Amino acid sequence: MAQVLCPLAQEVILTAAKHKGVRPRLIEQSYDGPCHLSPDVKEAVTHAIQLAEQHNADVLITGGLFLAAEAALALQGKDASTL
Repeated sequence: MAQVLCPLAQEVILTAAKHKGVRPRLIEQSYDGPCHLSPDVKEAVTHAIQLAEQHNADVLITGGLFLAAEAALALQGKDASTL
């Protein structure tokens, strides 16, 4: 999925879910565009929203079920440690 979506993005923010997350460095190594590694999903979502607001752009969050759950909580301002 990353091979298809990353080339379409102006910037890619990589992170991993706390539970069963894929290693973001593996994706980073195969992508040569603007890329940022975030230590956790909440920071990644916050960073993505800030960039989108600065550049009047959209945010696409993609990944597995656990990453989606953490991202949904981050968007609601909630803590993912309860998952």
